[in-house]
Amino acid sequence: MCKFLEIHLVSLDINYVTKISIYTSKVGAQSSIKNTSHYSPQPILSIDLPHFTKIMSYYAFIIVLLTISTNILHTTNAQTCNPSKPLIGIQAPADQCDPNGADCCKAGRSYTTYKCSPPVTKRTQATLTLNSFEEGGDGGGASACDEKFHSDNTPVVALSTGWYNGRSRCGKEIVITGNGKTTRAKVVDECDSMNGCDEEHGYQLPCKNNIVDASKAVWKALGVSRNSDLYGMMPITWTDA
Repeated sequence: MCKFLEIHLVSLDINYVTKISIYTSKVGAQSSIKNTSHYSPQPILSIDLPHFTKIMSYYAFIIVLLTISTNILHTTNAQTCNPSKPLIGIQAPADQCDPNGADCCKAGRSYTTYKCSPPVTKRTQATLTLNSFEEGGDGGGASACDEKFHSDNTPVVALSTGWYNGRSRCGKEIVITGNGKTTRAKVVDECDSMNGCDEEHGYQLPCKNNIVDASKAVWKALGVSRNSDLYGMMPITWTDA
């Protein structure tokens, strides 16, 4: 004896099957077709298709929703950049940093530090700040990439620690868009998001993790004049050239 499955399709319309029933029976290996008028096995599974379709549609919706939620969570986690250990400021010498300046460290104050920056995209959102890369300028020591100073008339920038990425962008150009204009600048330095409040960093506080610190030449190329309210700090987007 062997088992076989019978599948019965119940239909009210020749083009629309409304129910599927699955039966099992024991027959001989050489059995012939039964007279179905005297044959009424009990189904082991019966599926009402309209109801089944609704259930499958519901579960398909749940799967899609879970997939979308997982992707959103993954994206959110990828963009999360948590602060590192805070830095405690020290009093800067009056001749090296204006104690009344917003960027000058204050003794005993806690400053947030970051090892990371937001992911770089085709339109990475950032804050453009002003810096002098000349000797004796705001940046303190020579540029980290080449150990040189750079004229204010040269379009150069420093990037927050995460974007600087261990010198990986040194000597490369980035494309900056702001104030309705676009320009290019070469990466020559790190805007240190982990350290500050010392002589090497001009006793300035650590950079935020979304800074493009630019020379005067970059600001000029973007058409921002010194008497503009935007001068010194302006929202921009940037990407690798």
